[in-house]
Amino acid sequence: GALSVSGTIIEVDHATRTWGEWHHANMYLGFPVNPAGIRRELASGSLQLIGRTTLRGRPAIELGMTTSSGSSGPLRVTTAHLWVDAGNYLPMRELLKFSDGKQDLSNFTFLPPTAANLAKLKPVIPAGYHRSNLYPDQQGKKKK
Repeated sequence: GALSVSGTIIEVDHATRTWGEWHHANMYLGFPVNPAGIRRELASGSLQLIGRTTLRGRPAIELGMTTSSGSSGPLRVTTAHLWVDAGNYLPMRELLKFSDGKQDLSNFTFLPPTAANLAKLKPVIPAGYHRSNLYPDQQGKKKK
Protein backbone atom coordinates (compact mmCIF):
# COMPACT_ATOMS: atom_id res chain seq x y z
CA GLY A 1 0.00 0.00 0.00
CA ALA A 2 2.94 2.37 0.29
CA LEU A 3 4.73 4.17 -2.51
CA SER A 4 8.37 3.71 -3.47
CA VAL A 5 9.73 6.34 -5.86
CA SER A 6 13.01 7.94 -6.89
CA GLY A 7 13.52 11.65 -6.73
CA THR A 8 15.00 14.64 -4.99
CA ILE A 9 14.18 16.05 -1.58
CA ILE A 10 14.75 19.80 -1.28
CA GLU A 11 14.29 21.19 2.20
CA VAL A 12 14.43 24.84 3.21
CA ASP A 13 14.50 25.26 7.00
CA HIS A 14 13.65 28.86 7.85
CA ALA A 15 14.18 28.31 11.59
CA THR A 16 17.87 27.42 11.09
CA ARG A 17 18.37 29.40 7.86
CA THR A 18 19.65 26.27 6.11
CA TRP A 19 18.74 24.28 3.03
CA GLY A 20 19.67 20.97 1.48
CA GLU A 21 19.11 18.90 -1.62
CA TRP A 22 19.35 15.11 -1.56
CA HIS A 23 18.92 12.70 -4.45
CA HIS A 24 17.46 9.29 -3.71
CA ALA A 25 17.22 6.30 -6.01
CA ASN A 26 14.52 4.86 -3.77
CA MET A 27 12.38 6.90 -1.38
CA TYR A 28 9.76 5.08 0.64
CA LEU A 29 6.66 7.05 1.51
CA GLY A 30 5.09 5.07 4.32
CA PHE A 31 1.47 6.07 3.93
CA PRO A 32 -1.00 4.10 1.81
CA VAL A 33 -1.61 5.76 -1.55
CA ASN A 34 -4.50 3.79 -3.00
CA PRO A 35 -7.77 2.14 -1.83
CA ALA A 36 -6.28 -1.38 -1.97
CA GLY A 37 -3.31 -0.29 0.15
CA ILE A 38 -5.59 1.35 2.72
CA ARG A 39 -7.74 -1.80 2.88
CA ARG A 40 -4.61 -3.94 3.48
CA GLU A 41 -3.34 -1.60 6.19
CA LEU A 42 -6.78 -1.59 7.89
CA ALA A 43 -7.00 -5.41 7.67
CA SER A 44 -3.49 -5.84 9.13
CA GLY A 45 -4.23 -3.47 12.01
CA SER A 46 -1.59 -0.93 10.95
CA LEU A 47 -4.39 1.59 10.37
CA GLN A 48 -7.58 1.99 12.38
CA LEU A 49 -10.65 3.85 11.19
CA ILE A 50 -11.28 6.84 13.46
CA GLY A 51 -14.14 8.44 11.55
CA ARG A 52 -15.37 10.69 8.77
CA THR A 53 -14.79 14.42 8.81
CA THR A 54 -14.33 17.42 6.53
CA LEU A 55 -10.83 18.68 5.80
CA ARG A 56 -10.12 21.76 3.69
CA GLY A 57 -13.75 21.71 2.56
CA ARG A 58 -13.64 18.11 1.30
CA PRO A 59 -15.06 14.93 2.79
CA ALA A 60 -12.24 13.01 4.45
CA ILE A 61 -11.62 9.81 6.39
CA GLU A 62 -9.43 9.99 9.50
CA LEU A 63 -7.25 6.97 10.19
CA GLY A 64 -4.99 6.21 13.13
CA MET A 65 -1.64 4.54 12.59
CA THR A 66 -0.23 2.10 15.07
CA THR A 67 3.16 3.14 16.36
CA SER A 68 6.01 1.21 17.88
CA SER A 69 5.80 1.63 21.64
CA GLY A 70 8.71 -0.75 22.24
CA SER A 71 11.35 1.49 20.70
CA SER A 72 14.36 1.91 22.94
CA GLY A 73 15.53 5.07 21.18
CA PRO A 74 15.25 8.43 22.87
CA LEU A 75 12.79 9.78 20.30
CA ARG A 76 9.82 7.87 18.92
CA VAL A 77 6.44 8.53 17.33
CA THR A 78 3.73 8.21 19.97
CA THR A 79 0.67 9.16 17.88
CA ALA A 80 0.11 9.12 14.13
CA HIS A 81 -2.99 10.11 12.19
CA LEU A 82 -3.64 10.10 8.45
CA TRP A 83 -6.53 11.81 6.69
CA VAL A 84 -7.43 10.64 3.19
CA ASP A 85 -9.82 12.10 0.65
CA ALA A 86 -13.12 10.19 0.94
CA GLY A 87 -13.55 10.27 -2.86
CA ASN A 88 -10.16 9.20 -4.20
CA TYR A 89 -8.39 7.97 -1.01
CA LEU A 90 -5.30 10.09 -1.64
CA PRO A 91 -3.55 11.35 1.51
CA MET A 92 -4.59 14.85 2.59
CA ARG A 93 -2.85 15.28 5.95
CA GLU A 94 -0.54 13.40 8.31
CA LEU A 95 0.03 14.25 11.97
CA LEU A 96 2.92 12.73 13.93
CA LYS A 97 3.45 13.36 17.63
CA PHE A 98 6.80 12.47 19.18
CA SER A 99 7.89 11.32 22.64
CA ASP A 100 9.65 14.67 23.23
CA GLY A 101 6.31 16.53 22.88
CA LYS A 102 7.02 17.90 19.40
CA GLN A 103 4.76 17.23 16.45
CA ASP A 104 4.95 17.28 12.67
CA LEU A 105 1.93 18.19 10.56
CA SER A 106 2.13 17.56 6.81
CA ASN A 107 -0.54 18.60 4.33
CA PHE A 108 -0.57 16.90 0.93
CA THR A 109 -1.82 18.45 -2.30
CA PHE A 110 -1.73 16.56 -5.58
CA LEU A 111 -1.64 18.69 -8.70
CA PRO A 112 -1.66 17.60 -12.34
CA PRO A 113 1.89 17.49 -13.79
CA THR A 114 1.57 20.60 -15.98
CA ALA A 115 4.60 22.73 -16.83
CA ALA A 116 3.39 25.45 -14.47
CA ASN A 117 2.91 22.99 -11.58
CA LEU A 118 6.28 21.33 -12.17
CA ALA A 119 7.94 24.77 -12.03
CA LYS A 120 6.61 25.12 -8.45
CA LEU A 121 8.89 22.24 -7.42
CA LYS A 122 11.94 24.49 -7.73
CA PRO A 123 12.08 26.44 -4.45
CA VAL A 124 13.94 29.72 -4.15
CA ILE A 125 16.73 29.51 -1.58
CA PRO A 126 16.81 32.81 0.32
CA ALA A 127 20.07 34.77 0.33
CA GLY A 128 22.23 34.05 3.38
CA TYR A 129 20.94 30.50 3.93
CA HIS A 130 23.66 27.87 4.32
CA ARG A 131 23.67 24.44 2.74
CA SER A 132 22.86 21.65 5.21
CA ASN A 133 24.32 18.17 5.19
CA LEU A 134 21.41 16.28 6.77
CA TYR A 135 22.42 13.02 5.09
CA PRO A 136 26.23 12.96 5.34
CA ASP A 137 26.51 9.75 3.29
CA GLN A 138 24.92 11.53 0.31
CA GLN A 139 26.69 14.32 -1.50
CA GLY A 140 23.76 16.39 -2.72
CA LYS A 141 24.78 18.42 -5.71
CA LYS A 142 22.70 21.31 -6.98
CA LYS A 143 21.14 20.57 -10.36
CA LYS A 144 21.93 22.91 -13.20
